[in-house]
Formats: sequence, structure tokens, C-alpha cells
Amino acid sequence: MARLDKGVKALITSGLLGGVGLFTASNTLYNVEGGHRAIVFNRLVGVKNKVYPEGTHVVIPWLERLIIYDVRARPHLVESTSGSRDLQMVKIGLRVLNVSREIRRLLILRAASFNITLDDVAITGLTFGKEFTHAIEAKQVAAQEAERAKFVVEKAEQDKRSAIIRAQVQFRR
Repeated sequence: MARLDKGVKALITSGLLGGVGLFTASNTLYNVEGGHRAIVFNRLVGVKNKVYPEGTHVVIPWLERLIIYDVRARPHLVESTSGSRDLQMVKIGLRVLNVSREIRRLLILRAASFNITLDDVAITGLTFGKEFTHAIEAKQVAAQEAERAKFVVEKAEQDKRSAIIRAQVQFRR
């Protein structure tokens, strides 16, 4: 019986030690995924100054705690309605990420006062007011009608030439 108690105690002890070892090993290594960065909070010294990039790193369990941040650039959609020079209402949509040189220079100065860093700006949508859209459509319809009339005139001229040629052929016979 004493032998059985020693065996059970040894089994329990080895199980506990194995569990603690497995817990420590699994919590010692951590991965920082792409597009993320990590900082480490140490219970003794506070936040460490090092920022950990993508990859696998080591942390001391319980003593250090990992904080992971998403640092991917995410686009921000901006929509605005304003008037053009000819007083037509224009609705414009921008996707802000990498800015062209001229726009970048102007926007960085403005955004810096709000602690915003811009990487890109792209126009994602541009719509005009109803009156302007109808005017453009009317102009396109008028242009198509003019082309159709031009075609009818050219066809009439070809028919005229054809009739003259037929008449000349008939006259010569």
C-alpha cells in the first residue's frame, strides 16, 4: 500500500510539474503577425522601450505581458458636396491612404495639427448635380441627333449621285 501511495504521489507530482512546464513553454513564445507590432509590459519595470516587429519572440510568463497593436494603414473614406466654378453642385468621394506630391504637401500641413499621418489619397467617386447631369445627357443626345442628320444628308447626296449616274447610263443607251 505504501508503495502504491508513493507511485500515485510520483505520478501526481510529475503530472503537475509537466503541466507547469507545458504551460510555461507555451506561454514563453509569442507570434506577432504581419501588419502588427507588439510592446511588452514588465511587472517590475513597466513598459519596455522596444517595439517588437513581425515574427516570433520570447516573453517571461506572468512577469511580462504582451500588448499587440494593429499598425496597418486603413483607408478613410471622405465625401463632400461643393459647388463648381459654374455653380453646379459636385459630390466628391476620396479614399485617403498615399497622397500625390502637391496634395500631400498641403494636407500634411493641415493634418499635422491633428496628429494625423497621411499615406495616400485616391478619388473613389465623383458625382455631379442633377441639373448638370441632365445637361450633359442632353448634349450627348443632341450630338447623336446631329450625327444622325449628317448621315441622312450624306445618304441623300449618295442617292442623288446614284440617280444621276443611272440617268446618264439610261441616256447613253
